[in-house]
Amino acid sequence: MLNRNKLLFSQKLEISIIAVLVVLSHAWIPDTDAKMESNEVIEETQIQTATAYVRKTEPEISEIIVLDAGHGGVDSGSVGEDGSYEKDINLAVTLELGEYLSKKGVQVVYTRTDDNVEWIDTTADLQKRIDTGINASASYFFSIHLNSSEYNDGARGFEIYTDGQNDDILSLAASIQNALNELDYTQDRGIKNTHEMGSLYVVDRNPISSLLLELGFISDCYDLVYLNSAYGQYEIAKALGEAILAHLV
Repeated sequence: MLNRNKLLFSQKLEISIIAVLVVLSHAWIPDTDAKMESNEVIEETQIQTATAYVRKTEPEISEIIVLDAGHGGVDSGSVGEDGSYEKDINLAVTLELGEYLSKKGVQVVYTRTDDNVEWIDTTADLQKRIDTGINASASYFFSIHLNSSEYNDGARGFEIYTDGQNDDILSLAASIQNALNELDYTQDRGIKNTHEMGSLYVVDRNPISSLLLELGFISDCYDLVYLNSAYGQYEIAKALGEAILAHLV
């Protein structure tokens, strides 16, 4: 009988100990749901704070930019020794630049976004490009081109053309000049005045502040390698975008 009582007591004691351990274990288990809710509140607060910060610090840009990829369609522009068309390189850089500016909140309008254009008469073609900017009430007009000379005659480098009568566009041209020089991919042939170097339709007939960029010589093997590469096109577009954006803000 004594042994049986001892056994019952031992079993009761064991059950009691297990019960206590279960209670203690529950006391130490974290409230997962409550913790998740707390984390969600903190995360939401952080997102709201970050969003408010971006809204407060991101500059508002009201200007509309026209990007004009020179040539297109039946008009190939100049042709490289390897058969590359100027129109294709112009378009590639223009689209890269437009993407960069758009991501920064700039409203971009293109004169063309592909090669499916039906321009025939040169003057009418150029006027349509200008009209694109006028219809969009644009603030700036940038025309992207490449230069050409005799193959590998040593002529290389970028040039920037303006009418030389607009201090605002001259200031922007200087910023672009500095940005392209930092890339160090070719020579700097300077900022040209169209009234001194020869009239350019999209600059001199354009009521919008405009400039024309000759990014390099398609006839030069060194310029062409860079200009016809995805890397070079991206680097040029980014440099131009940064210079334009800095001017706008």
